[in-house]
Amino acid sequence: MQNSWLKSSGVKGNDVRMERWDVTAWLEIETIKLTESSEHTYYEAYTDSFSPFAITAFRSAVPQVEAIKTPILNETPAPEKMKIQQKDKPELNGGILVTIVVLFIIVAILAVFYLKAKKKM
Repeated sequence: MQNSWLKSSGVKGNDVRMERWDVTAWLEIETIKLTESSEHTYYEAYTDSFSPFAITAFRSAVPQVEAIKTPILNETPAPEKMKIQQKDKPELNGGILVTIVVLFIIVAILAVFYLKAKKKM
């Protein structure tokens, strides 16, 4: 990682972490700062599986931000007071779709075996 970026972002070298996606959330994985040169800082991370990865940096101190209040021009009803009309849609059952795909694959495999057996005759 470039030291110039670390400095301009206000991130300390030990605040850099690698995370991996486990289909539901980003999980922090063991990350070790190896060496630091005049231009770059080098890290090593350990994982037990392959997945998308992200390099993250957590600042030690979070800057204070003042909230800005803006006036509401058009008052709209709160979501809990609004009536949401839902059309009756048939639900697609994932189990049925998986079953159809599996049956199709089985039929295809059986057809291949049948054609190979027929050629041998």
